[in-house]
Amino acid sequence: MFPSPTTTATPQGTVFCRGTRPGPEWYRHGMTMRWVWVFAQGTLVKVCLHKQRWLDTTTGGTCHSRPSWEEAWTSFGLGGVMLVLHAWLFAGQGLHHVDWPWRSERPSRRTAQRWRARLRTQGLAWLVAIRQAAIDLLSPRPLDEIVPMGGIPPPGQGARQKSSDPQQDTHLVEGIWILNEVAQQQSIEIRTVLAEAKARWPGSTPTSPIVSSP
Repeated sequence: MFPSPTTTATPQGTVFCRGTRPGPEWYRHGMTMRWVWVFAQGTLVKVCLHKQRWLDTTTGGTCHSRPSWEEAWTSFGLGGVMLVLHAWLFAGQGLHHVDWPWRSERPSRRTAQRWRARLRTQGLAWLVAIRQAAIDLLSPRPLDEIVPMGGIPPPGQGARQKSSDPQQDTHLVEGIWILNEVAQQQSIEIRTVLAEAKARWPGSTPTSPIVSSP
């Protein structure tokens, strides 16, 4: 369900994130668990995520590993978040008339608004990370091949909101469009593209116990 060198899944819907040892002074220190809604195989499912905890023997501090598709600020996987925002931002009708990519009313419309408000503040960082991931995934094809001659389509009528910084919305919309387009053209899961983008997020390293959270 979640192919990754450090993540394994069981048929019962339990996912284990072993992570990568942050350094020689860090040792495994049990697991921490939470439930997460994820989009997998065309449907929305709830998985039990077990994350590796680490103990710094020199300071007594602890941290835990986190898969690239999980965020502390939502009970949904990041792939599901991006799918919801794509459905909303490029729809021709308002938020309350948009159908989600799955047969469920989860998340609430208010939750989708909160997701957009949170992500828009770092829209440029998202756009840069997604573009870099897209370039690598599409290679040797140039990224320009998937962008229409007229440029990336503008958001739909239902996505219009007053904002103190409209450019943030523009960056977020462009990043989400590229994300979905690359996943479709390469026939890969959105979370695969996101994993590549998160690896390029400012401050992230191969041994980061917790990937820098957008």
